[in-house]
Amino acid sequence: MTDLKDSRGWMVQLSIVEFTKEIIAILLSTAGLIVGLFTLYRIQRVAKAQQEERRITQELLDVDQIEFDIKRVISKLKESNDPDSLELTNDLSQRLGAIRGTRRAMDQSTKVVRDSDAVTMESGFFCNNFVDQIIDETTSHIDVMTGSTRLISGFYTMDKVLHACERGVHVRIIGIDPLASDEILIDAARTVSPPAPTTADEYRELVLENHNTIKNAVAKWENNVARSRFEYRVHPGVPRVSFARSDEVICLGFLQFFRDAQPHNINDRHYIRIPQKSSLGQVINKHFEIGWEEAKQIIPQDEGMNSMPAQGGTDDVQ
Repeated sequence: MTDLKDSRGWMVQLSIVEFTKEIIAILLSTAGLIVGLFTLYRIQRVAKAQQEERRITQELLDVDQIEFDIKRVISKLKESNDPDSLELTNDLSQRLGAIRGTRRAMDQSTKVVRDSDAVTMESGFFCNNFVDQIIDETTSHIDVMTGSTRLISGFYTMDKVLHACERGVHVRIIGIDPLASDEILIDAARTVSPPAPTTADEYRELVLENHNTIKNAVAKWENNVARSRFEYRVHPGVPRVSFARSDEVICLGFLQFFRDAQPHNINDRHYIRIPQKSSLGQVINKHFEIGWEEAKQIIPQDEGMNSMPAQGGTDDVQ
């Protein structure tokens, strides 16, 4: 009888111990949850405070006005051809790039970090704002594969490209070869947005005009270092992809689709933003690199290339 009582007492004590352990475990878990929630709350408070601090700092410093003033000074200095002005222009361009890079880094720190393989759909592929943003915000390299290079060859765009190269950006452009066959040009023309060429000769004239505009613009660059950072090649076929890379982000468009399958307004044309380091980004980037190796070098000029008489009163094409 005594043994039975002792056994029951031992079991009661064991149950109390186990129950006590469970209570302690629950209390510890609850405490951990409370600490975690409090930490998350504090982090969010700090992030909001930092964001507000950056906003106030930018307002106090009037960074937008500073950028505008520097750009205006650079434009004025470029009108002078003396070496001192050129040196000051290069220095200001580098400082402007540093300011933009710092602002971009500060802005990015307030955004939610995306997954390394995250893909987003956006609109406005190769519209003027898209091209300007890529050139202005890039800090290391720009790669573009397109057809007629129409939106790259404009005077103001090439001036922005010059500023990018002056601040250390390496630019590579692949366009369609003006010497491509009529069949290739007709096929490429079927993807061009209105007003679009309807014959091979019309498209060849458009491609040739853009081609020579790029060549002539770079030839006038007085900064040899900036010129060395710009490369331009032409491919004999229709571009396999509509490709624009800014630093570590690849923008993949659909300009190879038939024009009637795309929005009429270029600002509505969609594209995909892909991290270059993602698996998909590496595949797309490989397409560009293959196209780059197959393309014919135009800038820097290959001394062994022959020239062809230009059409429509434009300069020679190589």
